[in-house]
Amino acid sequence: MVMWMTTTENRLLDLSERRGYLVCRREQRVLVDQWTTWSHAQGRPVVRVEKQEAGWQLVVQWRQSPGAERLKDLKELLAEGGPASGLLPLVHPGGALSCYADQATTELLARKVAAWLSPVPQS
Repeated sequence: MVMWMTTTENRLLDLSERRGYLVCRREQRVLVDQWTTWSHAQGRPVVRVEKQEAGWQLVVQWRQSPGAERLKDLKELLAEGGPASGLLPLVHPGGALSCYADQATTELLARKVAAWLSPVPQS
């Protein structure tokens, strides 16, 4: 819990931790920054669904490249919602992918990406 954030913002962060992705509006920069900080502290890529003027955007960003094979797999997964806009190396040094779709599609893709990024339990 972040003491200087509102109760609603803290609830959104808690919910995001459980689902593995954040749903927010573009102007909620404090919330996005806190989600990014938490994701990096966990060693996880940042996954968020953002409401923008042009519609809903799914963004996946990371600090270090996930490697060519995993990047290819992720692009294929994101292509289910529409064409991925590609790497954004100047904005995110490690890389980022994003796609635009309707809200239901971007949240479905976010759930799939979050599940894909989760470690497989060892038996």
